[in-house]
Amino acid sequence: MMPEARAAAQLAVCTPWYPTAYNRVGGNFVADWTALGARLMERVLVVHAEEWPGGTEANVQKWAADTDKVFNMVAQRRGFDVAGQWGWITRVPTVITSGWDVPQRALAAVEATVKYAPHLADSPVVHGHVGYLGGLMGARAKNADARLIVTEHSTGLGDLLATPRGRELYDEVLTAAHRLTCVSASVRDQVVEVFPHHAQTVVVVPNPVDFEGAPRRSGPPESLDRWVFGGGLIERKGVMRLVEAFCRFAGSRPASTLDLYGSGPLEADARERLTQAGVASRVTFHGNVAHSEFLRALPHYDVLVAPSTKETFHLVVPEAVAAGLPVVATRSGGPEEALAGVADRVSRFIEVNEDPDELVQAVLELESDLPDLDLESGRAELDSRYGLGAITQMLSSLYGSAETASSNDGGEVRSGTAPAASDLPRDAPTGSSLSAGRGEVVLLSASGWRGYAIRAEGEAAQAAGVPVSVVTGDGGVPHLVPMAAVVEPAAFMASLEGEQKRQAVRDPVTRSSSTTSAVRGRSGRRFNVLPRLRSARNKSRVQSETGPAAPMTAPILDAGSSAAEPSVHILTHISGSAWAAALLQSRPGSKVVTELDRPSLGLPPVDAP
Repeated sequence: MMPEARAAAQLAVCTPWYPTAYNRVGGNFVADWTALGARLMERVLVVHAEEWPGGTEANVQKWAADTDKVFNMVAQRRGFDVAGQWGWITRVPTVITSGWDVPQRALAAVEATVKYAPHLADSPVVHGHVGYLGGLMGARAKNADARLIVTEHSTGLGDLLATPRGRELYDEVLTAAHRLTCVSASVRDQVVEVFPHHAQTVVVVPNPVDFEGAPRRSGPPESLDRWVFGGGLIERKGVMRLVEAFCRFAGSRPASTLDLYGSGPLEADARERLTQAGVASRVTFHGNVAHSEFLRALPHYDVLVAPSTKETFHLVVPEAVAAGLPVVATRSGGPEEALAGVADRVSRFIEVNEDPDELVQAVLELESDLPDLDLESGRAELDSRYGLGAITQMLSSLYGSAETASSNDGGEVRSGTAPAASDLPRDAPTGSSLSAGRGEVVLLSASGWRGYAIRAEGEAAQAAGVPVSVVTGDGGVPHLVPMAAVVEPAAFMASLEGEQKRQAVRDPVTRSSSTTSAVRGRSGRRFNVLPRLRSARNKSRVQSETGPAAPMTAPILDAGSSAAEPSVHILTHISGSAWAAALLQSRPGSKVVTELDRPSLGLPPVDAP
C-alpha cells in the first residue's frame, strides 16, 4: 500500500474543464489528476472557469452591470462553491461573447478567476490544466511565492501557438511555471520547438491510469464482435469512418454490435447512416456517462476502436488495455506513443485517413492474431508507466510534497466522500448548501440559454425531495423541468415591490407583459402566488428591521416554516441577472447561487468516480 504523502498545505487546481452535473465526463482526466493531488496535499480546491455563452457583445453589455453586481455578491458569500469528491469546487462563471478566439476566452477566464475566486491565492501549490487556459489562470491569480505546475494535453495547442498573441500568453505561463508537464513527448516537442529557451521547464508526465482498480475481463476475447468507442462524436474522433466500417463489418457478422460512449454533433449523421445500412438496432448510443460507468462497461466488449485523426495521448487506449481489451487505433500521435513497446502484444494500428475498409481489415487481422497477443504482459508494462503509483511519485516531486511515494503499488486515493463541514477551514464555503426535503429551489431562468443547467439543477432538487419553481417568460423553459411550478416574471417582481416600491427593474427578456401575478402548475392551471412570495418578503422585512440579515450558513427558512417558501435561487444565465440583483437588493439575506451543492442534498458530488 502506498503511503498517503501529504504536505500541510492546499493545492489549487485551475482548469477550463471539469465534470459538471450536466456533463460528468467533461474534464474527467482533470478529475483523475486531482484525485492524485489529494494524496499529496492536505486540502484541494478546484477552480473551474466554466464558460457561460452570453451571445452577442450587445447582449453581454446589456446585462453586464447586473451580472457583475450579482456575481460579486455571490462570490463574497462563496455561493460559487460546491463540495466535490476531493475538496471544494469553485465554479467560476466565465461569460464569453460569440466569435471570441482562444486568447480572448483565456483572458475572460483569468479575469473571472481573479474577481470571483481570490481565495486561490491562499494555495502554495497551483496546478493548471492546459497552458493557455488553466495555466494562465494560475499564473495570474496565484500568490507570487506559489509553485505553479501546468499540464498540457490540448489538441488545439498548435493552432494557438501559430498566433503572435497565443505565443505571448504561453511564454508568460512558461516564465511563471516551475514545470510544464506534457502528456506525451510529441506535445513536449511542439512546445520546445516554439520556446527553446524554456526547454528545461518542459517535461513529460503521462496521464494517470488506474490499472489496479480497473474492472477487467476474466480472460481474453475469443472473437471481436463487440466493438466499443469512447469519445466525442466529432470529426476529429473519426466517428463517421468508424460507423461506415461497422456497417460493412456487420453485413457478414450477425452477432456484431457497436456501443458508442459520448455525445456530439455527428450523432444524427451516424444514426442516419446506420439506419440506411439496416444495422441501427445493433448500435447503442450511450451519450455522456460518468467516467467510472464507462470503465465498468469496458470489460463487456471485445475490442476498442479508436480512429481519431489527432490525439495528444488518448487516455481511453491504455484504459482499454487495463480492462483486458485489445485495441485498433490510428497513428494519430498519442496512441502509438502510449503503446510504444507493447503495440504488437495488445493492438493493431492503421493510418489516419477516411478509409473504412482499412479499419475493418485491422479488426479482422487482430482477431486472427488473438492467440498470439499477450494482453497481460502489455498491461503490466503500461502499469509501470502510467499506473497511479508511478504518476503519483512524479507528481510528488513536482509539488515538493513533504514525503515522496515509494512504491508502484497503486494504493488508494484519499477520501471517497465529499468534505464534511467540520473538516473545513473556518472560511469554508456554505453559500450553495441546502438540506434535502427543506425549503424550495427557485430557478431564475429568463431564457433557455444553458438549458442543460436548468434541467440538471431542477432534477437534482427534485431527486432530493425539494420543491422546484422556475421564474421564466420563455415558453421553451418549462419543459426542461416538467414537474416544476412556473412563476411568471410579473408575479416574481411583484413580490419584491413591497421592499423596493420605487425601484424600476427592467425585465431581462423581451416578452409580452402580463398584469396577472400567477403560477402555472404542470397542468397549466393558474393560481395566486403572491401570498407565498409575500410571506418570504415579510420575513426579510422582519430581518432588516431587527438586525442584519441572517448569514449564509443559516437557511432562509426556520425549522418550522413552510417548505413552499423559496430558500435557494439559482441563476442559470446572465439574462436573469436583473431579477437576481433585485432580489438581493430587496432581501439581502437571500441565497442566490449558480449550482446546488449536491452532497448537502444527500446526492453524490458531480466529480464522484
